[in-house]
Amino acid sequence: MLGLCLASSLSALASSMRVTDGNGDALPDVVIFGISEQADVSADTGEASQIHIMDQIERQFSPQLLVIRPGDSVTFPNSDSIRHHVYSFSEVRPFEFQLFARGEAPKIDFPEVGFVTVGCNIHDDMIGHIIVSDVGQTYRSIENGRVEGITLQPQLAWYFWHPWMSAAGYGPLLVAEHLEDDVLTVPVTRPPEREASRLEQRFRRRLQHDH
Repeated sequence: MLGLCLASSLSALASSMRVTDGNGDALPDVVIFGISEQADVSADTGEASQIHIMDQIERQFSPQLLVIRPGDSVTFPNSDSIRHHVYSFSEVRPFEFQLFARGEAPKIDFPEVGFVTVGCNIHDDMIGHIIVSDVGQTYRSIENGRVEGITLQPQLAWYFWHPWMSAAGYGPLLVAEHLEDDVLTVPVTRPPEREASRLEQRFRRRLQHDH
């Protein structure tokens, strides 16, 4: 079953749109993707499965968002010098990788369509999202916030996501609820820079000293 309600969908198609943040400024790198409203069971796309990577770098998931197909797998390599404890309570695919060190890369498959939120049991500010979509086409806004050549079929539920949304506590949101006159407003602004922990500061000083 999907982790979020897919009842809302777009009533009209759009060939282009402009994406802005909460201040009305152009916002690049917003990902727009669709999910079938009937996608409540495992989906067989007939395509060969792929392996994706969600790395852990400087106590953050990288990338913070993956859009994959049903049946694909994701590996979680640890590129940090500290251990991580990666988990998800998402209904679509709950899992847990207990403390694992640098160089280890546990893997898990995602057979069902839906949203998966990933966290680290040690570092609360580590949040990632995995979108398992049976719709092959995704879109991304460019530097001026424009998305051109976009076709949002009304029979699908269309969502959007941007890395700033994690800092504000948002998962993916419905396009239909934030689109007006071909302007998609992402209800966030640039988050403040995260202050490095004492451990990170010591680690960076050590790297500078070594080089």
